[in-house]
Amino acid sequence: MKWMDMTFTAIGVQGVERFRCLIAVLVVVVTGVVGAEAPPFEVVAKAQPDEWVTPGQSRYVRFGRQPAGASGVAKVNHDYVWGMAASRGKVWFGDVANIVCLAAATRPDNPLFGASGDSLYRMCDYDATVYPGVPRWLPPAILSRIGDWRPPDMWRFDPSANTLKRITPRDARIFRTLGFRSVGATESIVFYAGPNLYAPGINLFAFNPRTGRYLGSTTLAAYSNIRRFVSVGSALYTTVENTGGGGSVLRWMGDVNHPFRFDVVGRLDSTGMYITEHQGRLYVTTWPSGEEGSTRVESGVLGGLWMSPEMPRDGLQAFHAVFWKKVWDVSFYEPDALVAQTIGGGALASFGGDLYWGTMQLPGQGYETFASTFGTATGAGMILTNTTRALALFRSSGFENPTPVSLLYGDPSLPVYDPVAGTWSMQPNRTGPPLFGLSGFGNPNNAYTWSMEIHRGKLFVGTFDASTYLHGDHIVRRQPVPVGVGADLFQFPDSQTPAIPITQDGAGNPFNQGFRNMSSIGDHLFIGTASASNLRDLGHGQRGGGWELLRH
Repeated sequence: MKWMDMTFTAIGVQGVERFRCLIAVLVVVVTGVVGAEAPPFEVVAKAQPDEWVTPGQSRYVRFGRQPAGASGVAKVNHDYVWGMAASRGKVWFGDVANIVCLAAATRPDNPLFGASGDSLYRMCDYDATVYPGVPRWLPPAILSRIGDWRPPDMWRFDPSANTLKRITPRDARIFRTLGFRSVGATESIVFYAGPNLYAPGINLFAFNPRTGRYLGSTTLAAYSNIRRFVSVGSALYTTVENTGGGGSVLRWMGDVNHPFRFDVVGRLDSTGMYITEHQGRLYVTTWPSGEEGSTRVESGVLGGLWMSPEMPRDGLQAFHAVFWKKVWDVSFYEPDALVAQTIGGGALASFGGDLYWGTMQLPGQGYETFASTFGTATGAGMILTNTTRALALFRSSGFENPTPVSLLYGDPSLPVYDPVAGTWSMQPNRTGPPLFGLSGFGNPNNAYTWSMEIHRGKLFVGTFDASTYLHGDHIVRRQPVPVGVGADLFQFPDSQTPAIPITQDGAGNPFNQGFRNMSSIGDHLFIGTASASNLRDLGHGQRGGGWELLRH
């Protein structure tokens, strides 16, 4: 893999990077015993093969309908548990198909997607096998971007009966939905939601969790993306990206008879991402200007953290929308101005009287943005290394009054580019020394703070770990793979103790690149995974690709 070779070449001349990699290995070795003592992970549901592919295939063939004796391989197109929530003791989750292939089709210059799109553990067909029903009259440029799309599915898992049920309704909007990026729930409503496939808008689908009855769907054209829901008392809030720019916080104002009534109760300067309640207020992390992963930096809007006004007993109302405040942004930590514009806010949670939040940077995003701004004369490997950031994790008691922000995991100094001199130098971060360790929980491949959940009085943090991209081919070829390939799950037992690793190998499946969603129900923590692989199995003890629902 060319980009991996460039990375290691650059690391060879960057002593700080060598040190970080050494620390990452030591963390795995020293703390692995702790993770091994944790309760095991049970795979309670897993995406199944849904397509059969052969070399040179030019049409979609549903799995099970391939000709007898046909050569080829089974594909598991549904790779992410993209949205998940709990209601009435059940796990409600929605998936998406081939999302990394869809991203690769639109980002050919990304050193991660562009180099790994044809690896042995993932097949990207682009427009070779367009799903039946996708209009063939679409321009080739559009078909190539959505060629790997497959209709997403909705699922409900009942822990008490240990049963999984596919609940995808017969609704034409399913075939116009990219995937179910967000699921939100109260005791009286469950929403599945995701971006419209062909035009701006978000599609919402509603269920009555008491009866399981499907309530219908709608499209909200004013919004181009939707991220996370949070339930606070009887109120349900969600974060969205506005079609015309900026972001909003919506509150559900309906009921089971009128399920699609929402009010705007918060206005943000960019895409709203994660949302939680802390000390009577809502907090929302945001991404830089433009869509997640965009290389547009002209507006200069940075990813950050927004705080709502204090919530009255009956929740936020429409008139509260203009009273939100941006209380933190990435520049309070990141010293390189251009790199700061490639980092977004990640998952957040209220724990032990403090607000915890982390960062996310799409792998290769720093490189793309730097190359489009300054070119690549300084060397592709050096640029990739010096613009890549592992997740940083922060904590504060709140922002009603000036309150210091603590850096829990981050780098004491970071590479900063001088465009006049054309050189890099290490500069201190703008927050201060980390309390517990280096960025990425000591693993430079941990790029996203992807999920947080309070379970049995402890804070769990799930990551996206890019190591699967680095070593996926080795796994397939049965070659030695470094310890710790696969998503990481950490636990904060309290606010004074550093995070304890629960698993650092995707819960036993290195193709689980991320723990994207978590829900706590009773004694168990349910985790929805993400996988870049869409191969069924590898024939030598590996669980292979496709999403998994884990019980911990």
